[in-house]
Amino acid sequence: MGLEGENVLSLPWLACASTAQECRDTCGRNPQATEAWVVSCDDMSPINLAAALKRDNPARSVRLVSFEQNGSLASRASAAGIDTLYDERAFATAYATVKKRAMLLAPAAKTTVIPSVSAQMPKQQRVVQAPPSEPAVKVSQPATKSASGSQSRVPLVTGTASVRPPAKVAPQPSGRLMPPVKWPQIAPPAGVEAGTVVSVVSASGGCGKSSFAAVFALRCCRRGLSVAVVDADLQFGDMAYLLGAKKPLGMDEAALHPHSVSALSSDKGSGRPVVIAPPERVEDSEWAAAALVPIIRTLQKTFDVVLVNTGAFWNDVQPQIIEASDAVLFMLGQRTSSLRATVRAVELCTRMGLATSSFVFLIGRYTRTGMVSTVDVSCALRGAKAMPVGDGGREVEELLDSGYADELARSKNPLCSAADDAITAVVPALGGHAEEKGKAGKRQHRKWFGRRESSGTV
Repeated sequence: MGLEGENVLSLPWLACASTAQECRDTCGRNPQATEAWVVSCDDMSPINLAAALKRDNPARSVRLVSFEQNGSLASRASAAGIDTLYDERAFATAYATVKKRAMLLAPAAKTTVIPSVSAQMPKQQRVVQAPPSEPAVKVSQPATKSASGSQSRVPLVTGTASVRPPAKVAPQPSGRLMPPVKWPQIAPPAGVEAGTVVSVVSASGGCGKSSFAAVFALRCCRRGLSVAVVDADLQFGDMAYLLGAKKPLGMDEAALHPHSVSALSSDKGSGRPVVIAPPERVEDSEWAAAALVPIIRTLQKTFDVVLVNTGAFWNDVQPQIIEASDAVLFMLGQRTSSLRATVRAVELCTRMGLATSSFVFLIGRYTRTGMVSTVDVSCALRGAKAMPVGDGGREVEELLDSGYADELARSKNPLCSAADDAITAVVPALGGHAEEKGKAGKRQHRKWFGRRESSGTV
């Protein structure tokens, strides 16, 4: 527990428990106890116990102690409303502070020791602080000025008692706190169905996913559809740059101001995609991810197509997006390593209970001489069909990097033909485009059999 030499059972201001039920019973018998420390548990995950304690009494401060921290644990703790996440050094510092305060308040404070705790309890205990007259550790601390004049907070690794904000409030490393926001309930216009959410995912990089997503969005616009693009690669996404968006709405600002997302509907008639870009600061990506699905649902009410582009590194974001999507374009490269990664990702989705029937598999930068064919992909994915996305060559990179995405979308590049095929396959709102559908079907037929109009061979 990081408190060598301390006999926590002998402290009059501390009550201890080793099991989840005993801990909850102890807290229930002591409503005056203002704080609970969750270090370990014999029969339940510590974070689940901490969440249960917070649910039992939201007014009680709950501190979770974990010696192996990561971003996923921090996100779960914040979502559960847990007030503080301590590492070993920070916990020892906070314990010393509380102990000193309890000794100073000992003559005036009336404390109760729960006698049901066994003396043979394991060394790592469940710790519940009993009742000082005021909280020993403040729930929030004002930001301090750094030497450069900007606001900053003391990081957790310093060992100080860094404290998380109250429930449903996500921390921003920039010194700001994201307030709880209420997303407006927007209904689509009368007689108009909600838009189609299409996500573009991959299990490996280098397959041309972002380039394809940009062309997909622009080709949808050319078909008269209103399109909103959400860049869910929250750290290093570049969809705004590829699409030439001048002043895109950032995900951090969208999370803080939900009505700014609703206001984007005024731009739907511009003939260009509306873009929501990643947060301006990379460190804000973790808390901004919590607003991702509400943003998608808000855009879905007013746009025909909501295209969500994701990163190659998988975390909690991808399953949430897949679950919120009507169709999933799953891209892989023409490499055996990319195919193996795709199989593993699909198996993960199956274990998580995500429907994979809406997956459309695309082989990026496809050539007839590549290592992986459409048949190989179909066999590896147990019969699922795969659509080839032709290699657009240097033209794609040159035009996108130069800010000429519209010119690329108007060209006859193989990437545009593949985007049209994908649009026909996943977007149902194309009732007035029968002629283009027929052309797309012909293009798909030629590509599947390896024919090219410029070539006289098969």
